[in-house]
Amino acid sequence: MEIDYKLSKNQQKFVKDAEAQNFEVDYDYSGRGMYGRCCPSIIVGGYGDFSTKAKIASDQMGLSTVIYAQN
Repeated sequence: MEIDYKLSKNQQKFVKDAEAQNFEVDYDYSGRGMYGRCCPSIIVGGYGDFSTKAKIASDQMGLSTVIYAQN
């Protein structure tokens, strides 16, 4: 997948951990307060479904949660 921004070290760690845990990474997510900037994200059922040491944020989406790495 081609993305139009450079991944930070934190985002690279997030993506590596997500892929190692077989999550599909979306590179076009724009979270709260990001003003249209995009970042990598995954969708999980709950926080316990994903483990990473990357700095992350999340948004509730009804029954699922979007976890993303802003920078």
